[in-house]
Amino acid sequence: MLRLRKCTCFVNTWEVNVITLIQISPQITTFFPCFATQPHPPSPDPNCPQDANYVPSTDSCVCKKGNKKYSATSNMCDLHCPADADSIPIHDSCRCKLSHKKYNETKNKCDPNCPKDANYDPSNDTCVCKRGSKKYRAKGNTCDPNCPSDADYDLGNGTCVCRKSKKKYVEATNECEPDCPNGADYISKSDACLCRRAHEHYMEIKHQCESSVSPMLDPKTYEPGDESSLISPCRILRQFPQGFPSPPLLSPGVQRSSYQSSAKLTQWSDNGLSPD
Repeated sequence: MLRLRKCTCFVNTWEVNVITLIQISPQITTFFPCFATQPHPPSPDPNCPQDANYVPSTDSCVCKKGNKKYSATSNMCDLHCPADADSIPIHDSCRCKLSHKKYNETKNKCDPNCPKDANYDPSNDTCVCKRGSKKYRAKGNTCDPNCPSDADYDLGNGTCVCRKSKKKYVEATNECEPDCPNGADYISKSDACLCRRAHEHYMEIKHQCESSVSPMLDPKTYEPGDESSLISPCRILRQFPQGFPSPPLLSPGVQRSSYQSSAKLTQWSDNGLSPD
């Protein structure tokens, strides 16, 4: 007599158990109905092509590659590219129509493929260069220099350089704009900065407007380190509208700097310098 212990049916191992038990006793299905009612696992459909798998749930063939679609009519996996891609039968693949996109075979779609110095703009379906000095070229899928007409591209710095010395390139606007300090206007004809105040002139080295009249020291109120005692020659002219008194005779060794400065002020007055 055959003795059987209590067993449990396992879907993934039932076939082996059935074969083993049937070899022991052909009547085993009478005692273990779970084996008899267990469906037989589907075997691969011999009618599916080699590049396709059989799917029991849908009772159909599914191509292994994402860029192919099964045709029941021809029983073949035909190349099936997305709408924005062309079929390349010789390579058994697809190629995206737009240069800034790359074909993804797994997803069977064209994904953005912008250069490293550009970002993808989904609203316009294009690439936008990160720097204003460059413009995206779809033909080569690159960001090429895009300088204004009055500037040249500096390959070393990767930016535009204005041809005129008193202009600077502004990447945000992609234009060459005047590069003059506060209190000065740009003169396009001469490519120069002109200070608005008559007694100031533009110092290119310091890039600022400075007074063209040298300040003087008031000997009565001057203290070392005190800049409040600096007075302009124009104030002195108002103090002596009739001119300066004649300097007295100096003995040898006396400093003449103050009288030399007075002489210069007289010369400025004769040249028509107007007080500020």
